[in-house]
Amino acid sequence: MVNAGYSILSHVGFTVVMFDYRGFGESDSFNIDTKMLYYNEFATDLTAVIQFAKNKYPKNKTGVWAFSMGTIIATLATNYIQPDFIIGDGYVTNPSAIKAFYAKKKC
Repeated sequence: MVNAGYSILSHVGFTVVMFDYRGFGESDSFNIDTKMLYYNEFATDLTAVIQFAKNKYPKNKTGVWAFSMGTIIATLATNYIQPDFIIGDGYVTNPSAIKAFYAKKKC
């Protein structure tokens, strides 16, 4: 989905900046606890990416396209920087309810 989104958006003239949160590759020693829904550091990362895009392309609008749990991070990042828009696919509004739902299923 992400690659398709990039392809579609770039084809119609959008500049697309993609990134992944720290701790998911081998270049960073940030340890991920699989029981955590998110880390505040992820909002720090997104804030830096938004600021980078705003500085690099000052005449363009800067938005965030967030999926599922990324919508939490996008919302947290707005405490530090305001993107021009957010597209939230599968917006998470109650992480505690989601955690309780999956705890019942023992996933």
